[in-house]
Amino acid sequence: MEVNASCCRVPVRDGHLESVAVELTDNPDIEVVINTLASFRGNPGVTGLPTAPEFPLIVRTEKDRPQPVLDLQAGSPERAKGMAVTIGRLRKKGTKVNFFLLVHNTIRGAAGTCILNAEMALRRGLIR
Repeated sequence: MEVNASCCRVPVRDGHLESVAVELTDNPDIEVVINTLASFRGNPGVTGLPTAPEFPLIVRTEKDRPQPVLDLQAGSPERAKGMAVTIGRLRKKGTKVNFFLLVHNTIRGAAGTCILNAEMALRRGLIR
């Protein structure tokens, strides 16, 4: 799989909107791609941690999503708001899939990931 990604700052206080192009080795139907992304659950060692989102990837099918104002605080449960990555505007041509993703740069980025890593280290007994 070859990935070509670009990140641009959007005129909002928080959030990174990325344009991603992925070239697959096979040619699955776009619905297979969407279902694969939507069913992703991440590392089992992270599942159930306090700041881990239940669904790390949220796939939106609307033509105009993701949008920072509407999707930046994505995720559940409530304590994991902002930790999920919202994916949308999926389109496919041949073996190439293009989409946009939105991630909260401080909640999922620097601060949130540090907290999630600490929760995982605590669970594994690496810290007390």
